[in-house]
Amino acid sequence: MASTHLPTRPRNTEHQEIRLGQVPEPSEVPDIARRARKAWELRPRAKLDLRRICGNLGIEVSVVSLEVPEGGAQGFLIPRPGGFLVEIDPEPRGGWQSVPPSLRSQLERHRKRFLIAHELTHTLFYEDHPTGPRRLVPDSPRQESFCDELARTLLVPLDAAAELPFDPQSAVEIQRRFDVSMEVALRGLVAAHRDAGAAWLLLQESDETLVQWTSADRRLTAQAMRGLRGLANRATKDGHSDAALLAPGAHAWARYLPGRAQVIVTCRRFASNRPPD
Repeated sequence: MASTHLPTRPRNTEHQEIRLGQVPEPSEVPDIARRARKAWELRPRAKLDLRRICGNLGIEVSVVSLEVPEGGAQGFLIPRPGGFLVEIDPEPRGGWQSVPPSLRSQLERHRKRFLIAHELTHTLFYEDHPTGPRRLVPDSPRQESFCDELARTLLVPLDAAAELPFDPQSAVEIQRRFDVSMEVALRGLVAAHRDAGAAWLLLQESDETLVQWTSADRRLTAQAMRGLRGLANRATKDGHSDAALLAPGAHAWARYLPGRAQVIVTCRRFASNRPPD
């Protein structure tokens, strides 16, 4: 893959008001995302303008081949005098051959946006130094998880997602409005409606229904799987479906996404971390 670049200009330290000397708790992510948007002069509900933010922060982005399908990293953050170099590879783990041609352009754009946002959050663990940014916190799996969650919250503002109903159509609206993957959109919707219920993103492959992502735990998903399959099959045939199929009183909504073989399911009665009564 050829290397491409986003233009950058000298680092603007006015935008670097947030410094993290340790990996915060997950509960702190929403507040840090709001503080970051304010520091980066971005409106609370605006689409994340990564080109402008990276330019202001002295971050150059290069799209390169990192051999992701062979197990390579998806991105690197490289400190240098005046800012950072970010190298990313948007190719999915399964390779581009696993992606339908009609979806490749959109998937590549969404993966680029997430990977850049992820590396952008890593810059919060650095401080300015005459020789270049200096790391405050060593890399760790905990920091990686935090940066994933913060990147998703920056891409999908929780305040905007909270204004929408907890249903599949809202996930579609979020995906289009903020130019993110359907998984990131659904995660944002769930995070904004934390006590509303559970959600699933399903894949329909031949006669099999697979769980691509869910906010529910394994026990709940196992209990609901028969109902999820039925709901997904009905939605695949009709385009959408809503019925109390997952458990008595557990009303679920589903929407099928043509061309993606995906079904979005939201259920209001289920809490995301416990089975129904």
